[in-house]
Amino acid sequence: MPLKHSITLFFFLLCFSSFSQGVKIDSLVQLVSETKSDTTKINSLNELSWQHINTGNYELALNFANQAIDYSKEIIHSSALPKPIALAIKNNLGKSYNYLGIIYKYQGDYDKALEFYFKSLKIKEETSDKNGMAASYNNIGTIYTSKSYYDKALEFYFKSLAIFEELNDKNGMAASYNNIGNNHYLKKDYDKALEFYSKSLKIREERGDKKGMAKSYNNFGLIYSVRKEYDKSLEYYFKALAIRTSINDKNGMTSSHRNIGDVYLFQKKPTEAKKHLLQALSIATEISAKPLLIDTYQSLSRCDSSLGDYKGAFQYYRLYSTTKDAVFNEESDKSLTEMQTKYESQKKEKEIALLSKEKEKQAGIAAAESKRQRQILFFISGILALVVIFSFFMYRGNLQKKKANKIISAQKIEVEKQRDLIGIKNKDITDSLNYAKRIQTAILPSEENIQKHLSELFIIYQPKDIVAGDFYWMEVKGDLILLAAADCTGHGVPGAMVSVVCSNALNRTVKEFGITEPGKILDKVRELVIETFVRKDSYGEKSESEVKDGMDISLCSINKNTYELRWAGANNPLWYFHNHELKEINADKQPIGKTDNPLPFTTNSIQMNKGEQVYLFTDGYADQFGGEKGKKFKYKQLQQLLSDNKEKSMPEQKIILDETIEKWKGNLEQVDDILVIGIRL
Repeated sequence: MPLKHSITLFFFLLCFSSFSQGVKIDSLVQLVSETKSDTTKINSLNELSWQHINTGNYELALNFANQAIDYSKEIIHSSALPKPIALAIKNNLGKSYNYLGIIYKYQGDYDKALEFYFKSLKIKEETSDKNGMAASYNNIGTIYTSKSYYDKALEFYFKSLAIFEELNDKNGMAASYNNIGNNHYLKKDYDKALEFYSKSLKIREERGDKKGMAKSYNNFGLIYSVRKEYDKSLEYYFKALAIRTSINDKNGMTSSHRNIGDVYLFQKKPTEAKKHLLQALSIATEISAKPLLIDTYQSLSRCDSSLGDYKGAFQYYRLYSTTKDAVFNEESDKSLTEMQTKYESQKKEKEIALLSKEKEKQAGIAAAESKRQRQILFFISGILALVVIFSFFMYRGNLQKKKANKIISAQKIEVEKQRDLIGIKNKDITDSLNYAKRIQTAILPSEENIQKHLSELFIIYQPKDIVAGDFYWMEVKGDLILLAAADCTGHGVPGAMVSVVCSNALNRTVKEFGITEPGKILDKVRELVIETFVRKDSYGEKSESEVKDGMDISLCSINKNTYELRWAGANNPLWYFHNHELKEINADKQPIGKTDNPLPFTTNSIQMNKGEQVYLFTDGYADQFGGEKGKKFKYKQLQQLLSDNKEKSMPEQKIILDETIEKWKGNLEQVDDILVIGIRL
């Protein structure tokens, strides 16, 4: 086993020594540490992840799944494997991605969950693993359900059910029936929901599937609760809780306690309700299950309100609101770099090495000179004179050596001081840049807010440095949705500063001046940006020193009712699919900023149809160097990539674009900020 896996595994072995998760987990840990078979190790790591998912230990589950992925990739890339072994390892990699999707779903990170479910599905399709494909369809459906895309979810559930029926996989059929029932419940078609729940429960009872039976009982409880048959609802909820407690299903226990608490609230029994809601809160907090925490905080707020504890009700509602915002707005930060500190440290170490070599060289010269002098004195003054002179030179050489050592020691201390100072300054700079990133992120519209108005879209936003010159912008005015992808002069800190100025100019133009026509928006933004960057002297006259910064931009307005698209661009074009054909509108060849002979920007109008796609972007993706010959990706190749995948969903398109540019870039540095926005009307 590679060293990094051994270290990680040893850490978890220590964790397990303090508490037991059962004989099965202990035996799996022992199997991972002792076996020499690659496939057995990966299987065991995946099984450990699954065991911890079932008991709600998501952090341990996440770590074991990631170990399985790292180990699988390392084996696949390290050597040529026999076809059966390569296929087995690839299938296990798909299983690991699936487990990551399940973990992120339970933690409320639905976008990450969907990303890993699609990665798992891709592998299952490549290996013709029908069972795995069916499971992936089912899991993808649950994410669309969580995001309230019920028709899309049903499409995936029925795909899954068809495969499970073909394979006569009873467990899979039960899961599909249950999920279809959940969708009908959320659509308030309760008779249909009961029909599919009953089909699922029948299979689960026949097979003795305790966890599945608990889910079905819980779903029956939901239906009877909605129909206000509360006693019957409680009967099923307590059945579900008993099973979940017996198998230590913490996620399920949380859900059952909260559901029981809600029914007691409906029955106006807030004291009994609070006992169960506090139980739910305790377990959900323990396993970091944010979606369950959201519902529990909301129920506790209603409960305290019923008890007359309005302060407690307000506090729980505030926790409900902040946790809900966190689930739908979390964004992973990029890792920090310390290359400058490392470079300076290595540079100083080289200087020390050079000083040491110089000392050795001087010592050699001194020895040679001493020898020559001894020979001369031997012939002139005899043995006595030779001894006296030799002693003198030895004494002097010793003094010089001590002096040189003192100088070298002092220099070494100074080098270490400088190295530490550079480290402190570099950390201060990095901390400042990260704070600047948070400020810059605050000016960007959240994907959640964008999806309220444009549900089918993706945004690829990859700054070259911690802060970026590229930014995206959105504003809604009546029936019009205004959306832009902008590329400001430079990247890093200078680009980020310009982006704040340009974003503010866009906001003022629409909100303060009430302009909604794209061409006229760009005219006004240019005026505001130039006004900001032109410096004036103490007499109010324009100074000789002017900042000639600005931005390239692609800006469109979409009418939510008529699907009319109006667009204007500064240097960056617009691409869109109309009647299944990729078309392009060229931008005006002038930037937003100081330029010779500025002309009014052109507004283009296009009548689009529902389901057609629009793409806004900056030049970072097409200008990235990579591939076998280290050349630019180019716009033509990007157009072909979009054309080849136009029928896929927007999340799938995002994954394909991300993976393609990462593979193209390889080990080369990212040359510019990357921004691509895709919209399906």
